[in-house]
Amino acid sequence: MRLELNNDFTWDGIYGILDDSGVERFSVEASITDDGRKIVIYNTDHKEVGSVRQKRISLGREYNMYAYDGTKIGTAEMPRKYPKQDYTFKLKDMMLSGEISKWNFIIVDPKKVMAESGISYNHPALEITDEEDDIICAVLLIGAAGLASDIKEGADSIEDPVHRTMSLGKNFIKAVNERVDDFLGDNNEETLRNKAEAMTPEPEDEPEDAAPDENEPEEMPELPDAADEAEEEGEETE
Repeated sequence: MRLELNNDFTWDGIYGILDDSGVERFSVEASITDDGRKIVIYNTDHKEVGSVRQKRISLGREYNMYAYDGTKIGTAEMPRKYPKQDYTFKLKDMMLSGEISKWNFIIVDPKKVMAESGISYNHPALEITDEEDDIICAVLLIGAAGLASDIKEGADSIEDPVHRTMSLGKNFIKAVNERVDDFLGDNNEETLRNKAEAMTPEPEDEPEDAAPDENEPEEMPELPDAADEAEEEGEETE
């Protein structure tokens, strides 16, 4: 039996999980809330039969997976060290072996291979061995699809330390240039001239008929020069 998504996964979408005949067997709602990322799976009666929920308190991205009546069936954890490559699954009485980032894995229990990854019409799918495992496999299908999207999103945003430092430097230079441009835009020649004129105090007008200052000393009469007096006396004698 095959279970497949009817569309590519994103964290804010509504999907259907179809069977071999193209009939919708489960519906799925994925969302990002204040409590983190979550995926909820419903049966045809819109009763919740499984979920994948991000842990509220964790050092990295970790998810709990539930099936049936809320029974926890496992966890998935993103490695905290660089580079971040794939999620590590820890499933109850099961094991996921392979790489979900490349959509190449199998799910096994102690007795058999439960499911194997596949692609149907370019959409993620699981080929399951026993139809009775359809709910667990639906949870693992949508969970793996969500986490594969998580990995791709993280890979697109993760930079190695050198590129991260260069990026920070470029952002800093860009911010400085923007501030300089803003300053020059607000302080061009005309604007600066207007600011200078506005700051220059206007000269005070002097009164036309100003009264003489009583304390101002009187001007002394100019005394004749001694040489001039001698010259005048010589002229008179002749």
